[in-house]
Amino acid sequence: MKTIKRATSWGTLELSTKHLEFEKSKVDRLIDILTVYFVPRKIECKECGSTENMMDAKVTMDEDVILFHGTMVCEACGHKVEYDAVGDPLRMSAERQREDNLGGDSK
Repeated sequence: MKTIKRATSWGTLELSTKHLEFEKSKVDRLIDILTVYFVPRKIECKECGSTENMMDAKVTMDEDVILFHGTMVCEACGHKVEYDAVGDPLRMSAERQREDNLGGDSK
């Protein structure tokens, strides 16, 4: 299993997989896809009401499943919330293709 860490506009990402070459263009594309499907945005903090937050995420990928574990941190008060998700790469790919073809949101 190979691991790469990257800083993103929404926080940090630690990506582990044995099925991906870590070429910059492929990793950048994968980060874009993960951002669309897994990274919650502008969630209101239950402690202070701020919507400014950052995510520290660990993603493990194989051909059958994508496991996402993140910790969202409110930038205003430091409140932390754990976030977990599981994704099906084939379904995500099909939804992404439909969005590209139809020019809209598939959700």
